[in-house]
Amino acid sequence: LPGAAVFAVMGWILGIGGIWVSGIPCHFRDAVRLAARNRFFKWAMTVFFGIFAVLMLYGAIRVGIHG
Repeated sequence: LPGAAVFAVMGWILGIGGIWVSGIPCHFRDAVRLAARNRFFKWAMTVFFGIFAVLMLYGAIRVGIHG
């Protein structure tokens, strides 16, 4: 897949984030509050998850077609 490296890095970031949230849930609350207050973080999270969703959809379609 052309973008597999980006997908892997984004998955790695989400994995570390999941471990971080499960270890200290109050940090997740603080991150959501930061994203709600700060325009930069709001757009950064939107762009990150938007790109991740597009790459997941692309990968799923490609595996479905060629898998």
